[in-house]
Amino acid sequence: MQIYDPVYILGSRPYKCDNCDRSYTMRCNLRRHIRIECGKERQIACDYCNARFYYTSELKKHLRTHERRTTGYTQNVISLQMD
Repeated sequence: MQIYDPVYILGSRPYKCDNCDRSYTMRCNLRRHIRIECGKERQIACDYCNARFYYTSELKKHLRTHERRTTGYTQNVISLQMD
């Protein structure tokens, strides 16, 4: 019984995009790339800066950088006001 696909183990990427240089180990990832990413503009924008993303998960991760900056700034202002 073979558990792993030997192509995947060897690291080859048999699923190649016809429109760009990207390649994938799994066909579902190539389909996602073609449907959402390839040749398309990033549709999801950050409200705080000019960054744009393909996926909301990327935006959520990015927003943490703004939270850290804001939180640090807020804490500094509060400590200055209390002095």
